[in-house]
Order: sequence, then C-alpha cells, then structure tokens
Amino acid sequence: MNEEMSEEKSEQKRNGEINGRSWSNLRGADLEGADLRGANLSGADLTWADLIEANLKGANLEGADLRRACLWKADLRGANLKGANLSWANLSEADLRRADLSEADLRYTCLFWANLRWADLRRADMREVRLNSARLLGADLRWANLRGAHTDWFNRKWIKLTH
Repeated sequence: MNEEMSEEKSEQKRNGEINGRSWSNLRGADLEGADLRGANLSGADLTWADLIEANLKGANLEGADLRRACLWKADLRGANLKGANLSWANLSEADLRRADLSEADLRYTCLFWANLRWADLRRADMREVRLNSARLLGADLRWANLRGAHTDWFNRKWIKLTH
C-alpha cells in the first residue's frame, strides 16, 4: 500500500501536481513534510502554504509567491528563490545554505536561527526582517536593503562588516 502511494506521489510530482492540485496554485496547501526535492515551482502561488519541515532542496521557486507561508525547519539548500515573494513568511530554523534569494522580497520575514551560509541575498528587500541568531557566514548581502532589520549583537556586527 505504501509503495503504491509513493509511486502515485512520484507520478504527480513528474506531472506538476500534488494531491491532485496543479503546482501553479497551491495557496494554503498543507505540504508539511513533503518531499519536493528538485521540484519546479517557479511562479507558483504558495501563499499561506504549510511547508513545515518540507524538503525543497534544489527546488526552483523563482518568482514564486510564498507570502505568509510557514517554512519552519524546511530544507531549502541550493534552492532557487530568485525574485520570490517571501514577505511575512516564517523561515525559522530553515536551511537556506547556498540558496539564491537574490532580488527576493523578504520584508517582515522571520529568519530566527535560519542557516543562510553562502546564500545569495544580493538586491533582496530585507526591510524589517528578523535575523536573530541567523547564520550568515559567507552570505552575499551586497545591495540588500536591510533598513529596520532586527538582529542580535553578533549579526549587527556581521552585517556592518559585509554590507
């Protein structure tokens, strides 16, 4: 039974759908713990989606709408989030190592304890972002707008050195 279900999910993944829904419209979808490694979700509407502990390693989310999505502890290593809208999203404890967040909208996003090592944040709109205890070693913050960013002492020092 489990093999049959996993084959069905793999088939849906190849066809650009999950649980019978097109990947272009996943507004409010419950994708907690979903395995979406390498999925092409570019331009998808994932507003209010529940992606808690989802595996999005290497996924293409370029230009996706992830406003107010919950990505707590999500694995986004190497994901393409270029130009994605992540405003008001919860990315606490998410793994974003080497993710491309260039030109992304991260206004008011919660990144508590997020791992942003070697992430590309060039030209990202990070106004009022919450970066407390986030790991930023090697992150590219050139031309990022960090006005009003909430950080702890260590990250304030790090941002000042790299920005």
